[in-house]
Amino acid sequence: MVANKEISKKAIEIVEEYEKRYGAKVQIANKMSGYDIISIRSNETRKIEVKGTRKKKPNEGFILNSQEEFNNLENGGYIYRVIDVFGKPEIIELTKDDVETIKEPRWRLKIKRGIDASLL
Repeated sequence: MVANKEISKKAIEIVEEYEKRYGAKVQIANKMSGYDIISIRSNETRKIEVKGTRKKKPNEGFILNSQEEFNNLENGGYIYRVIDVFGKPEIIELTKDDVETIKEPRWRLKIKRGIDASLL
């Protein structure tokens, strides 16, 4: 079984490469910031929390683990959901308008229909 740390590391690498393809300057963020990557594009700076999974269903195990991650999403940050990280990865770019948050001990996220319904 692959550890969550390995999944997270691979997902972050995938997003770094993805952002660089769009000409962004990419920086790894401070661990306590609520996001993993700062992506600086010519017209925009994105604070991106990366959530990876080995699975092909983006809503499975889709959780925000901290208040900082939730605050980043609420304050205009992005979540990039990377599915099938060790196979044929796909990235779904999300903002707070694209997800429902369900408060549990942590925040479970559910992607709203219309984002990429073929994946849901």
